[in-house]
Amino acid sequence: MQNVGNDGKNSQRGLEYDTMSDRLARFIHDEVLPAVLSNAEIRAAHPKFALTENPWGRAVMGCSSGGAAALTMGWFRPDWFRRIIAYSGTFVDQQDEDAPEESRFPLGAWEYHSGMKLFETSEFKPLRIFTHVSENDIRANDPEETYHNWVMAGVRTNVALDQKGYHHRYLFSKKSGHCDKRVFEHTLTDTLVWLWLGSGGMDRFDCELKPTEPRFAILAFFCCDQLRPACSSLPTRHAALVLRDARWLHRCR
Repeated sequence: MQNVGNDGKNSQRGLEYDTMSDRLARFIHDEVLPAVLSNAEIRAAHPKFALTENPWGRAVMGCSSGGAAALTMGWFRPDWFRRIIAYSGTFVDQQDEDAPEESRFPLGAWEYHSGMKLFETSEFKPLRIFTHVSENDIRANDPEETYHNWVMAGVRTNVALDQKGYHHRYLFSKKSGHCDKRVFEHTLTDTLVWLWLGSGGMDRFDCELKPTEPRFAILAFFCCDQLRPACSSLPTRHAALVLRDARWLHRCR
């Protein structure tokens, strides 16, 4: 799912993606997913199509404000979404100044790692998180008081997550920019493999799912034609995620 257009303060996309609340998570969980499940064309083409209710079986992926949205969905509703991928995440003060959430989180997503330091001060949440920032990401030379330095925000996010003990992988890409296509091409395959392996819920995910329960990963985008080479190169000795008959199949080591 994609929301096009500007995502700055006072924009529709900014409101949906950069607001520090469970608004977007509720929209996806309560409206989008039921609409997909009840869609007549989908049901006709895929009669056995289903979505897991297991939060370890759901992942959210995004870049820029989409990355911030992915993290926020998991942060505020870990009972629904627990696997997060955020490339060039907008962990800065991009929240609308007139949003009701401003009274609680006045610096928007900057509060995750600085200001209120939510990662450090909040109760540990059951999440597995990948974050990335580029060396030449947006406003890399801005002073801290702007609350809009993507590189500073990305680095601090990494430190805060590691210090709290989260199951976290961090990527700092040199000589690259915001949501750089080359970074995706070089790292996405391995990132997806990592997201579905290891501790932080993978064992629990396997044990909690019944043999007949669908295992479906909700991502910002799937293996479309442009990503097919990356998806097909997943090593067989690790878990392979394959979109087949509208369901993600999980093959263990």
